[in-house]
Amino acid sequence: MDTRERDGPDDVRLNRTMSGTTSVYLSSNYRSISNLPPSDTFPETVGMEINRGQENEMERKAQVSSICDSTIHAEDESYWVLLRTNRPLRLYMASYIVSHFGEWFTYVASISLIENLLGEDAGSKRSAISVLVVVSLIPYVIWSPIGGCFADSKDRRIVMIGLDCLSALVPLLYLVAYHAQSIVIVYMVAFCQHSIASIYEPSRASFVPLLVTNEASLKKAVTLSGIVWSTMTAIGSSLGGFTSAFLGVEACFCTCICHMQ
Repeated sequence: MDTRERDGPDDVRLNRTMSGTTSVYLSSNYRSISNLPPSDTFPETVGMEINRGQENEMERKAQVSSICDSTIHAEDESYWVLLRTNRPLRLYMASYIVSHFGEWFTYVASISLIENLLGEDAGSKRSAISVLVVVSLIPYVIWSPIGGCFADSKDRRIVMIGLDCLSALVPLLYLVAYHAQSIVIVYMVAFCQHSIASIYEPSRASFVPLLVTNEASLKKAVTLSGIVWSTMTAIGSSLGGFTSAFLGVEACFCTCICHMQ
């Protein structure tokens, strides 16, 4: 018996016998020929797989195109359009304007109150105002990490609403300090006010990304937040100074109470 063996590139061994029959043996690395679909349905199966692949590719291109179009649209829209079309962001900015304006309005009024209580002693005035500045900054060192924990573990909306309600009571305490004619009470109230602000700030900063839908809008929202902070610092301190000078410190605190309510 004449037997010839030839190894093909696919590890297929062909054994030819004298009767002319051919046996095909596939390696264990390949699927058995018996598992292949029938020859009459094989072209149809291949065509279905090709169509499915083309459909998946078209869907992927459509998704990429949609993302690109939304990103381009977000980059093209102005700050005004962002505020006009995003109601949650607009309400957030309004609440931030009210709270930040009140902080600087009462801060300048508290400086005027200290000056009025110390009279003509310029040296004592400078020292007392320096202490007020230190008392206003220390809470940010102490309470900001705790505010970050609240922002991560609690509902930011509840935290911000609760702190806004507490900050609305601060001008009332300034009136108590005014009628008591006590600088110590002014320091205590200033510490409480800025403690509330230091706990509030992490929740406020982390709340902005939840109000927008894409990165381009987020950049504009963060920029708007910075603009509001700078603008209210300038306007609040300026109006606080004018009100204290022309209407008196007590009128300044009463105005702030009405503003916060």
